[in-house]
Amino acid sequence: FSSFKEDDKSLMQDMDVWTKALTKSLIPPLLEANPVTDDMLAPPPDKGRFALNTMSTGETQFHNLEKDTSCGDFPLGQWVKLKVTQSLLPLEDLFVGISEHDVPKLMEETKLDQALPPPTVVFENPTSDAGLTRQAFYGLGSQLVTTVSPKDDQDAPDGAVFRVDFRVLTQFEVRPGFANYGTCAYFDRDQQPLAIWHNVHQLVTPRDQGGYRWEVAKFAWRVDLVTYVTAVNHLYNLHFTVAAQMLRASR
Repeated sequence: FSSFKEDDKSLMQDMDVWTKALTKSLIPPLLEANPVTDDMLAPPPDKGRFALNTMSTGETQFHNLEKDTSCGDFPLGQWVKLKVTQSLLPLEDLFVGISEHDVPKLMEETKLDQALPPPTVVFENPTSDAGLTRQAFYGLGSQLVTTVSPKDDQDAPDGAVFRVDFRVLTQFEVRPGFANYGTCAYFDRDQQPLAIWHNVHQLVTPRDQGGYRWEVAKFAWRVDLVTYVTAVNHLYNLHFTVAAQMLRASR
């Protein structure tokens, strides 16, 4: 399904107000930004010890700077403006169908193709079974590959040797209209996909319903992959655990 038709003037016309506003406000500064220079990375002047805040996440505690003004203060007027804007233009989920063929046009239309650096590696056919293997073993999922133990994993199909498991995400709620998280992809010893455990269809194989359920399960697994890596590996491990402590040490 695609929202783009030959007589359409813009793919952005179907987007919500926030997407349009952010696109117009964020991309121009990116295009005009100058490269980072050495003087921008100079350490701040010595001001003694900085006050710290303790932030708790579960049983883990992180110590961050109580106030970091290295990027300037956030004026009260800006905060009030943001709150007023949010009340007048509430965030809403807008379900718009964008096909893979629409993406290059959107990139060109928003000028994101100029703002973002070119990728160093391009994965062809990301929705194929071969793409699933590449994403799991040579892409984002490579840090999450584990071996299958039939005694500990009753969902595993016969012949499964490896897995990338996101079933832990089934406990999280989603907004109305969205499918729940929770998948687990199983692979044989040659890294070929055997099945995907899906929170709705359970164990799905490439042959189920002529391949339709298989395509749905692969899509759900890709969503789980990006969500998990963004929240756990990137936000929690990188920002909270590593970057915050590096910032403290550098001050």
